[in-house]
Amino acid sequence: MELAERLYQLTSTSKFENDWGLRDRIRRAAVSIPSNIAEGFERSTDADFNRFVLIAKGSSGELRTQILLASRIDYFPKEVTDVLVKECIEISSMLAGLSKFIVSGLQKNRR
Repeated sequence: MELAERLYQLTSTSKFENDWGLRDRIRRAAVSIPSNIAEGFERSTDADFNRFVLIAKGSSGELRTQILLASRIDYFPKEVTDVLVKECIEISSMLAGLSKFIVSGLQKNRR
C-alpha cells in the first residue's frame, strides 16, 4: 500500500502530466499488488489465495519494468528509481516466499 501511495504522489508531477498512458499503467500495477493479495486472501481456498499471490508477484515485475522505463525517459531520478526498484524486488521476494508457504500447506493437506 505504501509503495502504491508513493507512486501516486510521484506520478502526479508535471513530467507525467501529458503521459497519462504510462502514469496510468504505473498506478494500476502498483494498486494491483495489494489488491490481488487482499482478494486472494478473501477467497475460500489456499489454491485461490496462491493464484492471486502469484498475480501480485507478476504485477510487481510489471511495475519494476515501468519504473525503469520512466527512469530511462527521465521521469524519475536515478536515486528514486533505485529505491523503487529495490522495493519491487523485495515485494517479489516476499510474495515468492508466501507462495512457497501456501504451496507447502497445500501439499501437507494432501497427505
